[in-house]
This record gives sequence, structure tokens and C-alpha cells, in this order.
Amino acid sequence: MKKPPKIFNVSLDNDFLSGDSNDVFFKDFKYLSVDQKKALAVFIEAASNGKPLPGKNKESWLDDSLREISDTTEYKHANYWHYHSGPSFGSATSYSLTHNLDRNLFGLTSAEIIHYIKDQLDILIVGFSPTHIPFPKSDVGVNPMFPSDDLKTEDEVE
Repeated sequence: MKKPPKIFNVSLDNDFLSGDSNDVFFKDFKYLSVDQKKALAVFIEAASNGKPLPGKNKESWLDDSLREISDTTEYKHANYWHYHSGPSFGSATSYSLTHNLDRNLFGLTSAEIIHYIKDQLDILIVGFSPTHIPFPKSDVGVNPMFPSDDLKTEDEVE
């Protein structure tokens, strides 16, 4: 039996809108290219209207085997997810669509990632990664998606 589509309330985090991140890990909104802004708009439109999306979608604290990634407890605590948004999708001809922003490990992958917090039917977009190199952990180091006073050094975590 097919589940009815979910309609999400989508908003953009103020720090993402007004921030100054512009590097290989994170780009704030004002630094997104036209194509990256289009990919973000596709995500927002689909999530806001209960439409499926082609990209891979999963929790940011889990690897593809669904094991917890070290130093990601803040991602888990706040329910951070990430969606492979394109525009540079791979060339796969067979993939699974993401419905209702549920976990989908078999969607299309891309270099670009949208980071968001999912809370029931509310989505808060908190960041955009231009390349899907392992993005910074949530618990150590510098991560613009978390206030710096909440982060611990590696020595404090151990």
C-alpha cells in the first residue's frame, strides 16, 4: 500500500542565508551558483508539494551500512539529514526515488549536498556542501552549522 505524500514546511536557516561560508565544505546561500540555487529550489518545491526526488537521502550520523559515524552525536541529536541535490548527478540509469524525505540509499548521488534538519513536517535547510567529501563532524573542530561555543576539541571528547 502506497503511503500518502507528506507536505513539508520548508524554511532556510538565517545563518545559511546571511553567512559567509564559501569553501569546499560549505557554501552559504549568497555564494551558491545559479545551478546550485536551482537544485535547492527543486528540493524546496518537491518537499513543499509532496513530490518525489531523484537523489540519495539519509541521516547525517549514519554511514551507508547504517552504522553510526564517530563524532556525529550533534547531527543525531538535532536530526540532521543530507540530500544529494545535484546539479552534477552521476550517470546511473537505474535508481530509486526519494519519497516523503525518507531514507533512500539508492537514489542518485551528486557532489552537491543539501543539509537539513527534519522535525515531523518541518524542514530547516541549514547548509549546502558543493562537494561530498566527508563533511566536518558535528562534535569536534569547526563546523558552521553549529555554534562554535557548542563544539569540543578532540581532547575534550576523549
